[in-house]
Amino acid sequence: SIHCHPWITMERLQVKAMTANSKAIRATLSHEAPLLKVGRHPRRNHLVIDSLEISKRHCRLWLSEGRLFVVDDGSSHGTWLNGKRLCADTPTALALSDKVLLGKVRPVRLRLCIDTLRPPPSLYAGLGANEDVLTLICEWCDLPALRSLRASDRRMGFLARRTVRSTTWQARGDNSERLRLAMWAEGDYTVRALAGHSQAPLCSVSISASGKVIASGGVDCSARLWDAAGTCKIVLRHLSTVTAVSLSETGALLATAERSIALWRVDNIRLLRRWRPVAPSASVSVTGLAWVQSLSPRLLSSSADGTLQLWSVTSSADVSGGDVSEASAASYASPISCLASSGTLAVCGGVDGSAAVWSMQPLQVVRGLEAPQQRQVSAVALDGNLAVTGNADRDLCLWDVRDRQCVSTLSDSGPVSALALAASTLLSSGGNGLVRLWDLRMRKVCARLPAHKHSVVALALAPGCIVSADMLGGLHLRRQPEVCG
Repeated sequence: SIHCHPWITMERLQVKAMTANSKAIRATLSHEAPLLKVGRHPRRNHLVIDSLEISKRHCRLWLSEGRLFVVDDGSSHGTWLNGKRLCADTPTALALSDKVLLGKVRPVRLRLCIDTLRPPPSLYAGLGANEDVLTLICEWCDLPALRSLRASDRRMGFLARRTVRSTTWQARGDNSERLRLAMWAEGDYTVRALAGHSQAPLCSVSISASGKVIASGGVDCSARLWDAAGTCKIVLRHLSTVTAVSLSETGALLATAERSIALWRVDNIRLLRRWRPVAPSASVSVTGLAWVQSLSPRLLSSSADGTLQLWSVTSSADVSGGDVSEASAASYASPISCLASSGTLAVCGGVDGSAAVWSMQPLQVVRGLEAPQQRQVSAVALDGNLAVTGNADRDLCLWDVRDRQCVSTLSDSGPVSALALAASTLLSSGGNGLVRLWDLRMRKVCARLPAHKHSVVALALAPGCIVSADMLGGLHLRRQPEVCG
C-alpha cells in the first residue's frame, strides 16, 4: 500500500543530507536519474553517508510521475517520517514540508527542495540528431564512458544501453569481459540452487565452454549432468566416491573418475569406456581430470601416487564405443592434489607445496613453480600463460609460466580450496562460503558473491555462468542475462 501526502509536480529535486556534525551531502533526482539509493556502502549507493546510524542499504527515494516516494530497505535504526518510523519495504509519498530522519540517536536529516538550477542541455541535441554517427561514436567508447553517457540524458542513455548489447562493441578489445565483471559486481545475475546430491560432500564440478552442460560428482557415488536451466538430466552411478569430473570444451564428452576412469557421451548418455589407470596399488584414486585441447581429444589424469597419464580418446556416433589408449605417462616428485590444463599445457599442485607446468608432447615437466611458503597446494588454475596456485595460508600466487616468475601474490580472506580462471577473471573460494571475483588487471577483488553456508570445495567458470559446490552437497548456478555475445 502507498500512503499519499499532498504533492506538487516537479521535474528536478535536490536532496541534502545534514549529518550530526553539520556536514551537508547533496544529490539530485530527475527524470533522467529518477532513483536515489541512500546508505553507508560506498559502491552500492548514490548518496553515501558515513555514519553509524546509517545501514549499508538504508533507504531509496525515487521520482514517479512528478511525485517523490521513499521506502526503507530494512535499516537497523530506521527511516522516520514526521516522527513516525516507516515500515520496511512500504513505499510512502513525500511532500516538501515533510521531516525525514535517518537513524534514531544521532539522526541524519534529509532536506528536500526543488532544484532551481537550469538543467544542462541535452547532449544528444548538442551532438546532432544523426543517430548513426552517434552510434559509431558510442562503439568506440569504453564501459566507464558509456556509463557517463547513460547518465547524461534519456536518449544518450538509450544509445549507451544499445551499444553494450551490440556484437561490434563487445568484440572490440576486452569490452565483453569488462561488462561481465561489472554485471557480477553489480549483482546483475540470477542464482539457482541445484538439488540432488542429498547433502553428500561434492568433490568436483565442470561446465562446457558454452555454459549449456554442467557436471558434478561427489561422495554419494554419483555424477550428475545438468542443463543450462539447472535441471538434472541424468544420474550416473559409480561404485565409490567420484573424485573428479571433466567436460570436453564442446560438452560432447564427459570423463568421471574414482579408482577408475569412465568416458561418457553426453548427447545419449552412453558409457563408452571404463578403464583403470596403471598404479602400484589398486586403492590409489584419481585426483584430477583435464581435457587437453589439441588436434585430437586427449584426456590428462593425475593420481594420488604422483602419476600423470595422457590418454588419446576417439569417439564417433557411428561406432558402438570409444577407443582409449595411453599416449604417455610420467611421475611427479609428490602426490598430486590438484590439476588444471589450458591449450597444450597443464599445471599440477603437490601436497608438499610444489607446483609444476607440464607440456603434452612429450608429457614432461617444463617448469617448476616454487611457492614462497611450502604448504600443500590446494587448488590450481591455468589460462594461457597465466597460472594461479592457492594454499591453506590464504595466499594466491600468480605465475607467468614462460619464465617461472611469481608476478603477484594476492591475499584471500581464508584458506583457498577452489579456483577457476578465464582470461583476466579469477574466482577463488574457501572455508567461509564466499566466492571472490578478482579483476586481475587491478589485482583486487571486485565482488564477493555470497554462495554457501559451508565451505566451497569446487568452482567452474564459463562466460556469464558460475557454478560452485560445497562440502554438504550444495550446488549453486549463477547466470547473467543474455547481454554479452
